[in-house]
Amino acid sequence: MKIIKRSGKEDVFDRAKIIAAVGKANITVIEAEQLSDEQIEKIAGDIEARCADMNRAVDVETIQDWVEIEIMKYGAFTVAKNYITYRYER
Repeated sequence: MKIIKRSGKEDVFDRAKIIAAVGKANITVIEAEQLSDEQIEKIAGDIEARCADMNRAVDVETIQDWVEIEIMKYGAFTVAKNYITYRYER
């Protein structure tokens, strides 16, 4: 499965990158507001399945939008805010 990077190049989908990015946003909030490791894994798995269902390469911005939505579904709004900030800094 492929993704389209910001540069326009195609790359292989790597769920570990989603886990790492959400994890970095997650550790910036107080423990009571953090996602569990299982929730982060589920987010990555759901995004991976969604990409696979597309049957085409998906651009990284769309994937990041989906990740934000998945984080918010868990009510982890501070994590989502920090993920968005992290995303734009990169």
